[in-house]
Amino acid sequence: MSSLSVATIVVSHGEPVFLEATLNALIHQTKVINQVVVVETAGSEACVEIAKRNGYSTIEPGNLKLGAAIDAGIKALQDQPGWLWILHDDSAPEPQALQMLSTAVELSPTVAVVGPKLLDWESQIQIQQMGITVTATGKPFLLVESEYDQGQHDKSQDTLAVSTAGMLVRSDVWEQLGGLEDRSPLFAQDIEFCAKARAAGHRVTVEPKARVRHAGLAMKQRRTRKWTGGSRSQALSRAHVHLAGVLLPAVLLPFLYLGLPIAALLSIPQNLITKRPTRIFGQFQAWIWAWFTIGSRLKARSRIRKFGKVKPLRDFYATAQQRKKRRESKLEHEPENHSGSEKGLIASGSAWLALLPLAVSWQLFPTGALYAERLVPLGSTFRDVFSATGLTQIAFLDGVKLPSDPFNWVLSLLGLFAPNNPSLALAVFVFIAPALSFFGFWFLSSLVTTRLWVRNLVALLFSLSPQLLLVSLQAGVAELLAIGFSPWLAFFIARGFLAFNSARTWRWTGLAGLAGAVVAVSNPSLFLIFLLLTLVFGLFRVRKLPIVIWYSIPGLVLLYPWLQLAIEQLSLSYLTVSSTAFLAPIDQSELLLSSVLIGVALIGAAVALIKGRLAISIFSWVTALIAWFAASYQPIAGSYALIGVVLGALLLASATWLDTLNSKRVAGTVAMVGLVALVGATFVSQSIQAPQVYVGEPRQAPALIAASSEVNPGVRTLEIYASNEQVLASLWWGAGPTLEKRSIAYDLTLPGSEIDSQLAQLTGSLVSGNPAGVSELLSELEISFVLLNGIDEQLVSNAKAGIGSIALVQAAGDTGFGTLWQVIDAPAQNAYKLSNNRNMSLGVLAAFLLLAIPTPASIRGSRRSRGTR
Repeated sequence: MSSLSVATIVVSHGEPVFLEATLNALIHQTKVINQVVVVETAGSEACVEIAKRNGYSTIEPGNLKLGAAIDAGIKALQDQPGWLWILHDDSAPEPQALQMLSTAVELSPTVAVVGPKLLDWESQIQIQQMGITVTATGKPFLLVESEYDQGQHDKSQDTLAVSTAGMLVRSDVWEQLGGLEDRSPLFAQDIEFCAKARAAGHRVTVEPKARVRHAGLAMKQRRTRKWTGGSRSQALSRAHVHLAGVLLPAVLLPFLYLGLPIAALLSIPQNLITKRPTRIFGQFQAWIWAWFTIGSRLKARSRIRKFGKVKPLRDFYATAQQRKKRRESKLEHEPENHSGSEKGLIASGSAWLALLPLAVSWQLFPTGALYAERLVPLGSTFRDVFSATGLTQIAFLDGVKLPSDPFNWVLSLLGLFAPNNPSLALAVFVFIAPALSFFGFWFLSSLVTTRLWVRNLVALLFSLSPQLLLVSLQAGVAELLAIGFSPWLAFFIARGFLAFNSARTWRWTGLAGLAGAVVAVSNPSLFLIFLLLTLVFGLFRVRKLPIVIWYSIPGLVLLYPWLQLAIEQLSLSYLTVSSTAFLAPIDQSELLLSSVLIGVALIGAAVALIKGRLAISIFSWVTALIAWFAASYQPIAGSYALIGVVLGALLLASATWLDTLNSKRVAGTVAMVGLVALVGATFVSQSIQAPQVYVGEPRQAPALIAASSEVNPGVRTLEIYASNEQVLASLWWGAGPTLEKRSIAYDLTLPGSEIDSQLAQLTGSLVSGNPAGVSELLSELEISFVLLNGIDEQLVSNAKAGIGSIALVQAAGDTGFGTLWQVIDAPAQNAYKLSNNRNMSLGVLAAFLLLAIPTPASIRGSRRSRGTR
């Protein structure tokens, strides 16, 4: 039996359940404890009562930090012991723990500090930590972490430091070193204390035979922020910066402080890629904190070096091999539990089914720039398209200030795939959109059904539904994006909630953020519905909601100018459109066709409430009802996208019922009915709605105007169109009314404005050949060209004669776009006066792109069997 005199100091901080377990463990120690003092620092009456009930001395010195609390406990001791055993209220030692620690110091008299093997509180076969050191940059490093205890580390060894949880320290050494320094960050105090002991010539070791259960409440953020000095990430970052400032050579100290801002900036992409974005703020805060508390670093350096040299401490720093092993261990995962019955999209052959939507869309095979009722080609290059993207204010004619269409962000994205011909990329997307919808809904349905035929059936019903085909045949690019990306967004959000660790959740959140941005700028009202549904679903996954909800940030950032406009105009109707390329409201025949297939899905969804998975069925019904009611409020655009979501939600509910069918006859009958409905809907939609799209020239203006716009993008052209005995006028900038330069907000606010009346007056004077006031209006509106075209030949002929009689304009000839005149001595045009938030928007998108990048830490083990997430 050890003859050491030991006093135990238990620091309690308002955790009665853990404190009781720790004090009970002291009663069963095989080594006699001379004195026990419980220091309650949170004023918990329950903790005080527990300590008194166990017969231990108790003091309540107030809300002290760890070092001061230990010192208060030492002062309260009746006799001065030879050794101090420090315990936290969440560190319960096994019966032989103190005996093993005492034996270790008796066998090695030079040992002044010894620590136990800390085990996980809940899983005692898992090592929480066994000795602490630092990297070359001062970052705290656990020598053993989250390993199963198989005796592989059961050998006493020297280390740089040990945790204060279970630390046995010689009393005179504690007094000599001055105890813990509370001015240092909490997670650096034990390392700093042991470093002083090492510098003073004492040994610090770990005794693995001494075992202590440790809950690690501070590391799990279950202590107060005042106790830890902020969140866990902030506390760890402060500890890192502090130890770097204390242990690095003096010559490197200036470079450390000058490099902190750079290191903080470089940490942003690193933390995003490694799926630890919560550390970003902590590292920035640590940088600012380090600059304003540099005096604490200097004093801490002086305290350690007062006892001796710190260069020998480097022998105990984490080696490159240890760091590599730690990185690899963090990528280890539990064995995957594959049943062998579930195959992926490629292995199952389902990917070939995507050819069916492509076959149905054969008439839209991309051969050039697309034209439709509201669709015109894009600018000639990606640069042209991007220049009109993300603008918070465009000074139209130096008067009306409006944001650019939010949908331009998607147009710019498409332009990246064909930088020299963005219109072709847009045509390709219109062609493949149904196939992309098939893939998205196939993956989404895989979350609710394990049966391959069910996934294939519902995915085909969705991708070949009238809701999608009618939009495709009209080249409704905004609606196609909204319908096609909605399943992907729902899939990413669901996977984020179902992921079994934060790294995977952040990765799915990154993907959801990018998909959500596409949905947001395609159909703002649909994006807001997704946000509402996410909050509802998050009530059942509260722990994951604080991470997943971040997916809304990219969409909200891109929509912010549009939301601001809707508030300024006091009109929610702006939230139903995002582009001039919207489709008109749905007509009766199309609505009837849509309702037929929805009715079939409605039957399956109703049966699912009885025989399917109830929770998913109810949530799908809620989604369908919200989207249906939202579809009724579409004062500007059609409700295709929202009706598509209604169908998708009902099909998803139906899939949960189909997944339960065990009878092959019933399953075959259902599949046959579904295929008949699929073929019928496809045939009827093709019959009712012929393609309303044609291929034309990508250029939108005569060559002379296009060339002038290269010199001055602010060139303005007055276009006069004669049709059915009426004359229409429009004013456009640059090389023609390309899709990205058109503005739905401008179209909605122009009627009744001063500009509208000026255009009408100028057009009337030109067409009639009346020169009165023409010079003033041309100058005021800064018009350089006049373009005349139309289908009313008589009216066009008369207008041509009238315009030709105006001396201020000079004929430039007939073009493929109409007859062109150039204004003589045209005033200098002002280009767009622009204000944009692109830098912030691009920064947010880049951050979520980094989050979405797959890494081993975020994808390994993601295919575990259902129910193990």
